[in-house]
Amino acid sequence: MKKLPSISIIIPTLNRKKLLKKALLSLNKVDYPRNLLEVVVVSDGSTDGTEKMVEMIKKRLNYKFKFIKEKRKGISHAKNVAIKNSSGEIIVSTDDDCMFEKNWLKELIKPFEDPKVGSVGGPDRAIKEEGILAKSVDFAFNSFIGSGGIHGRFLKVRLGKFYPVGCNMAFRRRIVKKIGLFDEKLAPGEDTDLNHRIEKAGYKLAYVPSAFVWHRPKNNIRTFIPYVFKRGEARVEIIRRHFTYAEFIYFLPATMVLVALLLLFLSFFSPIWGKIFVSLFGIYFLFLFYAGLSAVFAYRNLLCFFLIPILIFLQHTLHGSGFLFALIKLFKTKVLNWNVYSWFK
Repeated sequence: MKKLPSISIIIPTLNRKKLLKKALLSLNKVDYPRNLLEVVVVSDGSTDGTEKMVEMIKKRLNYKFKFIKEKRKGISHAKNVAIKNSSGEIIVSTDDDCMFEKNWLKELIKPFEDPKVGSVGGPDRAIKEEGILAKSVDFAFNSFIGSGGIHGRFLKVRLGKFYPVGCNMAFRRRIVKKIGLFDEKLAPGEDTDLNHRIEKAGYKLAYVPSAFVWHRPKNNIRTFIPYVFKRGEARVEIIRRHFTYAEFIYFLPATMVLVALLLLFLSFFSPIWGKIFVSLFGIYFLFLFYAGLSAVFAYRNLLCFFLIPILIFLQHTLHGSGFLFALIKLFKTKVLNWNVYSWFK
């Protein structure tokens, strides 16, 4: 890129002052002209002393910095407040639990040399210091068997298109001025919705494998379960709004859940259905254990062989269940509309 653009990094935060501190100090080592870089943090109603922590480390930050305190209104609202209080030509969205490498930012913005590119994303990796559960969650989310390769981390083969995600995503300010900011009714899913609107405006999306961030994935089952279920729910709303961009992989987890329930029900009437159930899901579980074996070689930890199959199974089941739950709610609200296709407009 001949002339580097000005950049605003936006970070929403909620009651994670220790992680936010590490993220802000990590940005000190990012290689980018300081006269072209600013970081805007918006606290979404934090009550853990985030504001005090920021005041204490502010002098240690080697870039232009803004901190804005808001009442609790959700992550999408916090992102929008940050955008409104920023000035960069390129807006970079990341999370308060990320860490950054020296070349991350310059790598991330390279595709903007093409004026037709509207949004860019890179992968996220589990932080090296994280425990084996967090790394296993990271593998489950990013593996081909876990997500169909749509995150592009471990294989080049994908069953669906990559879309930049909120922890590592950049887009042009002038585009969001035309199409609008993040939809504050959506979370999760607000980043995918914005990317679809960027596509509809005629711009391309780009993926940069080298522009990765270190990210702390869900590191306990208590947070993992509701997160995945909510993502399944959000997928229905994204499909409803942007039906022409729907891909078959989006329906796979819900289809798996439906098929399992149907076969179990039919097995009460004929043993042949029970045999079909055992055969199909026997093959499925072989894939899960193959994923576990792959993770053993990736992380050199035998526990992965047992953790990965459980996590991917939970991921598929919870995502599919959340999808079906949201679909039922959509059906109930649209039950008087007989033109089903119109639900997805």
